[in-house]
Amino acid sequence: MNKHTISAFLLSLFLLFPIATASANSTPPPAKPPVNSETVILLTPLYKVFKYPVQARVLNVSGKVTLDLTIDPDGHIITAKLQKSSGHNILDKAALRDAPNLLFNNTLHETVEYPLTVDYYIAN
Repeated sequence: MNKHTISAFLLSLFLLFPIATASANSTPPPAKPPVNSETVILLTPLYKVFKYPVQARVLNVSGKVTLDLTIDPDGHIITAKLQKSSGHNILDKAALRDAPNLLFNNTLHETVEYPLTVDYYIAN
């Protein structure tokens, strides 16, 4: 067998039995489901958790407070941080005080960040 015959033979083996190599870009991991109200389900009604501060009622203060919640795999609040103020310190503090009493069904079964807006208003 000469050089060319050996090379042709090895090439034909490679074409028949390609060498498997691991590639960093081979198969992407499955996409995680989004964190939303379908994957992180509120079990506690907001009106039972967030109490309108008496002083805010007396002063006729209303507003929306947006919180960033960290929810553990069991649906409990780990942390609550103020994302957007209502413009009234009394409402912001009340939302942060009451947020740990929420309970979620966290269908993702991992710690997640979840935004929540609490709307404090006085009905006429």
